[in-house]
Amino acid sequence: MDGYNLTMKDIKKFEVLMRLVRKEIKGYQAASLLGYSKVHISRLKKRVLEYGLDGLLHTRKGCPRKISEEQREKIRELYVKPYYESIDSSETSMDSFYSSKMVACSCC
Repeated sequence: MDGYNLTMKDIKKFEVLMRLVRKEIKGYQAASLLGYSKVHISRLKKRVLEYGLDGLLHTRKGCPRKISEEQREKIRELYVKPYYESIDSSETSMDSFYSSKMVACSCC
């Protein structure tokens, strides 16, 4: 439960699932009380039995799309790089490309 704020919704969910575990209510009743499907209730019950209250808490950590600091720095360098440098280098390569084509086609 490290770094997670427990809400009333989490507590209610845990209490209902504990009633289900103690066989005070049926799965369809727990599903109705919490607004979930019976299949999802069975998944939650399994997590509660295995992990306790921690099994109900948010399991994803961080953003899966988050980029590393190295990638962020590379993007920053490319973004800050003056525009004319990339134009100059591309013009040079285009000049050499077209001049080689002109030499190859001397029939015109």
